[in-house]
Amino acid sequence: MVDGKKGLTNQKAIETYTQPKVVAIPLKNRDSDNFEIHVEVGSKVKIGTVLAMRKDHLKVPCFSSVSGTVLAIEKKDHVSTRKTNHIVIENDFQDEKERYADPVEELSTLSVEEIKEKLQLSGVMGLGGTELPIYEKYRDVDEIETLLINGVECEPYLTSDEANMKTSATLLFDGIYLLMKAASAKKGILAITKGKKELYDALKPYENSYPNVEIKQMDDVYPMGWEKYLIRRLFKKTYDQTPAELGILCVNSSTVIEFARSVRSGLPLYERIVTLAGEGFVHQQNVKVRVGTLLADVVAAIGGYVEEVGFKTARLIHGGPLMGTSIITDDLAVTATTNGFLCLLESLKEESPCSRCGACIDHCPAGLQPVQMAQAVKNKDVGMLKTLAADACVGCGLCSFVCPSSINVTKSSIRAKSMVLRG
Repeated sequence: MVDGKKGLTNQKAIETYTQPKVVAIPLKNRDSDNFEIHVEVGSKVKIGTVLAMRKDHLKVPCFSSVSGTVLAIEKKDHVSTRKTNHIVIENDFQDEKERYADPVEELSTLSVEEIKEKLQLSGVMGLGGTELPIYEKYRDVDEIETLLINGVECEPYLTSDEANMKTSATLLFDGIYLLMKAASAKKGILAITKGKKELYDALKPYENSYPNVEIKQMDDVYPMGWEKYLIRRLFKKTYDQTPAELGILCVNSSTVIEFARSVRSGLPLYERIVTLAGEGFVHQQNVKVRVGTLLADVVAAIGGYVEEVGFKTARLIHGGPLMGTSIITDDLAVTATTNGFLCLLESLKEESPCSRCGACIDHCPAGLQPVQMAQAVKNKDVGMLKTLAADACVGCGLCSFVCPSSINVTKSSIRAKSMVLRG
């Protein structure tokens, strides 16, 4: 088993940094930065004010996370590594709020249509990395048998979903109720990893109160949190079937929690829990922050970087070490879907020749042979790559993570898959 380094943060209390002087709300969703801006420099805004709306059929809204004054609308660095427009707001620290709907105390009073309307108005999106608005998953739903809540946070270092489930168990099950009702799902499955006794103990009492909801404890292996891999393990189904084709609707656990919180409060997501981990930080914590808070400000709030860290001696990563994105500055904002930032020193080891140790083979979740695939790529031997089933690579990055020679094995494995698919 790979050391997931979860213990660096998962036993610590959540820190709070929710009063930044300024926030920068990025106008970007998935692959689009085409937004209609609803405010201008000098505009007064509140928490929940709609700042902009994606122009195409998705119509994803961007909300203010503070009350205050719009200082600028300008291009800034984004966690995607591309510059994009941001709405920069000076916080007046009054926390005035603008609700998209009245708060709901009794969830059972909501109809299916009302829940779906709130899914759209709240703009809640997949917080597990998809950034897809959740109402899109419901748009063409005809028959869903199972709502699958993915609480398997399998990327090393990251524990923000776990922290959210521990501290917001009531909202988690509120959200399960709402989403099951909206999809007319007959049952719900909450998947978490084995060995998390504190988390399981926090959730178990709710399972007893929801007869159609079951907690499943999954093996603590990567990439168990990958949607299709998780479904294969739970339902013994193959990768070539989509969740919808199997009658399964899969949603990340923090997405469920934040939708329920939004329905209860009538406010959109404006703050979230983010993991800051890695030996480059003085303190490694889960931190509750406002969306749009600059990473540099969050790092400073929890104690800063260790003395030897500079951006030439450490690697900053948005997300986890396997599927995250390397970033070159901390002058960028926490987005609604940010689950963590890492500052790693050990990742800068120089690459050395392959020792043929077999670690990449032992840990490959698809049972592939990355070393042989790399050689076949070098030889441009597509026939051998087909024999090696290179097209089964899931691109999880685990082979590179476990390589003692610090070789970017994933790069050649993904190239191998591409060569097979191109024929």
